[in-house]
Amino acid sequence: MANKKQTVTILLRDEERLIYQENASDWQMHLMVAPLSADPRDFNEFTNACGRYLDMEEMKRMPWRHVTTPQSYGRWLMIDLVNQRLVASSESLLPESPAAYEPDEVDEEAVGSPVIWINLPPWWKKSVGDDWRTSFGPKESTKDEVDFREILYGQNLVEGIAKRVLALDRKSLPAKLPSRPVKENRQNENEQSEDEGFSLEEAWHQHSIKVHSDWLMTPRADLEGASPRDFLHRNRNWKTREIEFRQRQWSILKEPPRAVFPETHIHRYGPMGLDEVVVYFDLCRAVIEQAWLEVVKNGIEDFAQLTEQLIKFHDKWLVEESIEGEPTSPIEIIESERRLMPRTADGTHLDCDCPLCRMSADEMGMGPMFTSFDGYHLEMENEFAFSLHENYEDWDAEQAEFEEFDEELDMQLEMQNEISADDAHDPEFESVWKSSHVEDDPGSQEPPQVAMLKLAFRLSELVGDLQTKKAPRNEVQALNGSFEQLRKSLGLGIEPSIASRELKEELESLAIRHPDLISKSADLQSSIDQWSRRLQR
Repeated sequence: MANKKQTVTILLRDEERLIYQENASDWQMHLMVAPLSADPRDFNEFTNACGRYLDMEEMKRMPWRHVTTPQSYGRWLMIDLVNQRLVASSESLLPESPAAYEPDEVDEEAVGSPVIWINLPPWWKKSVGDDWRTSFGPKESTKDEVDFREILYGQNLVEGIAKRVLALDRKSLPAKLPSRPVKENRQNENEQSEDEGFSLEEAWHQHSIKVHSDWLMTPRADLEGASPRDFLHRNRNWKTREIEFRQRQWSILKEPPRAVFPETHIHRYGPMGLDEVVVYFDLCRAVIEQAWLEVVKNGIEDFAQLTEQLIKFHDKWLVEESIEGEPTSPIEIIESERRLMPRTADGTHLDCDCPLCRMSADEMGMGPMFTSFDGYHLEMENEFAFSLHENYEDWDAEQAEFEEFDEELDMQLEMQNEISADDAHDPEFESVWKSSHVEDDPGSQEPPQVAMLKLAFRLSELVGDLQTKKAPRNEVQALNGSFEQLRKSLGLGIEPSIASRELKEELESLAIRHPDLISKSADLQSSIDQWSRRLQR
């Protein structure tokens, strides 16, 4: 118990001041570290980030004092905003990251939020020092950071696309544009041979891939030798985790967390999150398609004239376009993520991983519901340039795993198809499902909602298996997210083929990581196919 009553001195340094507070509890220390997930670079930004966990009155009562006569302290932690680092008198004072913290029950003076999330940016360092007075020095780097969004968006983007479109050999281009937009989600293989427009669409699509890939993969001097693609994925996982923590905070505290101000360092220079990467992919494709329209249909050959038209389209698209039916504009989606704010959707959900609970919550209106993109359609191109993997080696290894899994899954499905209807109803026939065995009748006329409920039962058992295995929570979230997209497609009365394909791909990916779940994955995919066929009758 004596250790719990120990206090710590917290020191905070920016370029203008060195302040401290004595006799702080470990909880108060963690409460001062948690705001660092907003990457504050001065005291004002730090105070803004503290507002996530402290109200205004609590912040006013924080006993910060200026250091006038430097002295030694027993237990101390220094927050160095100048050099983005934490230095402590012992390893035990350096908090885990990422992690969630709650105050000790014995801490009767605990203030602020009942739970906090520490998610230090990857560029922040942690170390142990003997004396805080010798643990900091001048600013370690005076090099300006790259304002990469100034390069990736706007004039640079449209000029890069216009240059590449005009540089293509016109003789290699099809004589006319397809009647529908060149999209990354094209029809399935069974429909391709019967579709007269598919070959034309595919030809233009390949040219779009070439332009898009070259823009993303070409190093640039104004990006310090890096390519645009590098900035799409640099520290993206950290940014996505930060948004997830804010979702949990909102769900638990029943109120939105404070967003960071637009003038902050993290807003201007912070990495892209998954939502912005998806928006950027769609923006690039839209600008490329518009370029084809201007050049091929409208006959524009002049570079300056083409870029003038494309920048108008670029600006309008960001403000007016709708992505996957989202009511929020692309520019607002980007801004929300840059301010570290989760996006909410119509409807609500419980903070629960059970698909049945989430399905009920959506329909009963309980608690906040968040929405985000999963980037599935980026992976459909089977091109590293558009993949969500940061490096080629990981992407290549995954492609090999998918190929191996596809062969195994085909064998599983072939074996299932050989089972007769009599065998399926035989009492001795053992279902792969243990707690959610429901009858599937291919000839049934049951409402789609009932079939959806059956899928939810099976998915819930699969989620339970993952939780028992202590699988990473992001796997459960990805599975739930894909299922929710399928349910949304039904509620909106739109074609669910893309959403069902996405859920099946997620199940395949899951089975690669967990071979003991291959049978359930294959069976659930078969059920999804049956459900899809019923909708088409």
